[in-house]
Amino acid sequence: LRIKEFKRSHALQRVQLELAFETAPRDSRYSNGLIDMMRKEELVIAKEPNSAATKSVSQKVDESLRAETRGFFSKSVQKNIKRWAVLKDKFDQETKQFTRELMIEARSHSNAKGSTAPLRNNRTPTPEELDEEADRLECDYNKNWYKYENFNLQEAFQSQNNRIENDWGAHERTLEEEFLARREKVAGPQYGRGASGTAASA
Repeated sequence: LRIKEFKRSHALQRVQLELAFETAPRDSRYSNGLIDMMRKEELVIAKEPNSAATKSVSQKVDESLRAETRGFFSKSVQKNIKRWAVLKDKFDQETKQFTRELMIEARSHSNAKGSTAPLRNNRTPTPEELDEEADRLECDYNKNWYKYENFNLQEAFQSQNNRIENDWGAHERTLEEEFLARREKVAGPQYGRGASGTAASA
């Protein structure tokens, strides 16, 4: 029962951390340099929508927009990795303490009741044998807890990383749609959503 409660506590903490990742606001403020470039692009498009200079400015805006947006998500991933590492260290300390307590209890139990015969499949186990089996399972977890917890952390991190990648893709598509809509409004349909220009193909 104790080991189940212990593992349940760790599982709950992992879920709480994932929830914190999902609900935490992301810093998505673009640099003043990029904002100035976008304003310059609007002016250039209004004057010379099809010129080489306009295409060059548009390409720089697209590249900067993509780089800064990817940077937002990269920072988010790095912060999440650090928080996972902190949680793993916490689990490490808690498990070491838990293991010490179990070993003390196991020695006390063994000294009080003596050795117990291994469980057999052809009869109903006694309460003492059930205790022995529970101790064996706990010892197995104590020896291999790092593998179990590391697997759980990897799975949780991969899930979070996949979620961030999906968010990034959706965010990039939204930005592209908004950008092309603004361009179409300023420069006309040839630079809009159906255009084959730089932004549309990026």
